[in-house]
Amino acid sequence: MVNHTEPRGTVDITERVLERFEPDTSKRQVQLWDARLPGFGVIVGKERRSFVVRAYVKGQRGKRRLVTLGHWAPSKARAADAGLRDRTMTVAMARDAAIAELGGMRAGEDPAAERDAPAAGPTFSDAIAAHIDRLPAPALYRRSSRSAHRSRVVTRH
Repeated sequence: MVNHTEPRGTVDITERVLERFEPDTSKRQVQLWDARLPGFGVIVGKERRSFVVRAYVKGQRGKRRLVTLGHWAPSKARAADAGLRDRTMTVAMARDAAIAELGGMRAGEDPAAERDAPAAGPTFSDAIAAHIDRLPAPALYRRSSRSAHRSRVVTRH
């Protein structure tokens, strides 16, 4: 079935496998990869089991992404708690989500593109410079002194 001493294993991921799998207590996490769907897996931690997808994004050399799809809970716990049912996934739900996510990645959609995009708006130094320019300048400051002061503040911070 699964070699519990290996940090990674390939297994047919089912509800039964997840219910019976006991991770090695000496390891923080164990990764199980599905034998039927390449790139689909489960990361088993001490407190939760998370469904993940790992694949390269088409057209972006070397961009291998690991995307968490959701978390798993035992079927008995899901049946007893409606709130838990809304927050967790079954293996079938996770496999469907993995197929959709892998299809998007193979089509060139980067799941982390929004997260990695530069933030819109001014940078910190632009905001400081605009703030200093709006401050009322004392009569002692000439324009040249104000720009020198701004460049000292902006370069220090």
